[in-house]
Amino acid sequence: SSLMLGEAQAAFGRRGSTPVNLSIEERLRHSLLVGATGSGKSVSLLGNLLQDVKAKQPFLMLDCHDSIDKFLRTLARRITSGEIPEEVINDIWLVSPANDKWCVRINPLECSSPEKAPVKIAPFMELLRVFWGDILGPQTHEFTQNLLVLLAERKIPLPQVSKLLNSTVDLRTHAMNLLNHRAREY
Repeated sequence: SSLMLGEAQAAFGRRGSTPVNLSIEERLRHSLLVGATGSGKSVSLLGNLLQDVKAKQPFLMLDCHDSIDKFLRTLARRITSGEIPEEVINDIWLVSPANDKWCVRINPLECSSPEKAPVKIAPFMELLRVFWGDILGPQTHEFTQNLLVLLAERKIPLPQVSKLLNSTVDLRTHAMNLLNHRAREY
């Protein structure tokens, strides 16, 4: 099965169009979807996901911007209209760390004692290095490392990170109580 992206319209006075599809193999490669605000990136991704649901094609949706609500509303309409079978609901798993109302409270950095926080964050820092190399730069690396120490020591779940970063007062309050002196002073 393939994913239909749309149709390429003929140019230079020619008539007709050609369907543009991606095979499963092509979809397993990296892809990039760029465009200005309001150009339809989210709408396009939503359409792709709905095609996957309809085709009973497995996928994982990690939503860091809390736009999952739109997907769920559209999916509910398609199920109600009979376009998508109701049983697909059993095969859908959604992860939305930005939505702290219904996201599972998981803190993969949580440790039995605050002194173990640096040991717990080391694999995450290594993952960042493997995926992005040195692109983060020393300041972003230091910030990320200290933030991870804060999350580990203070047992802050991932859904609360966004809220924490938007509140200087909360961030400072949590940081003042850290055992790790480097993260506390940062």
